[in-house]
Amino acid sequence: MSLHDKDRISFINYRIERAKETVGEAESNLDLNYFNLTVNRIYYAMFYSVEALLLTKDISSSKHSGVRSFFHKDFIKTGLVDMKYGEFYDEMFNKREAGDYEVRPVKFTKEEVRRWLDNAKEFVAEINKLTLRLINGNKNKK
Repeated sequence: MSLHDKDRISFINYRIERAKETVGEAESNLDLNYFNLTVNRIYYAMFYSVEALLLTKDISSSKHSGVRSFFHKDFIKTGLVDMKYGEFYDEMFNKREAGDYEVRPVKFTKEEVRRWLDNAKEFVAEINKLTLRLINGNKNKK
């Protein structure tokens, strides 16, 4: 394994850990009734997991829209990841943008944010599991 591969694997593992930590941040903020901040943290937990997954194919993007596009092109459309996860990622991408940037106030309810957080926990667990399977498979090929 080259130094480049070691660095990439280290960054993948870092992003997986950040995703898990960010789920915890979302839970804490939900408990404090900070719903917009919770939605932000939900999205970022998912984003970090997807970034790690993309890196298994040596793909990255400096833009959120690029990460989203590559996720769909290389994992959803190919069937490696269930379409429901692509749809949920898109939904949270849009909710986070609305909560962070919308000119008119966006109000999320605790019930809907709780449901999104539960779905995000499943998303992060599944995407991280696939990511680890892919990097462990790639290690065995070298």
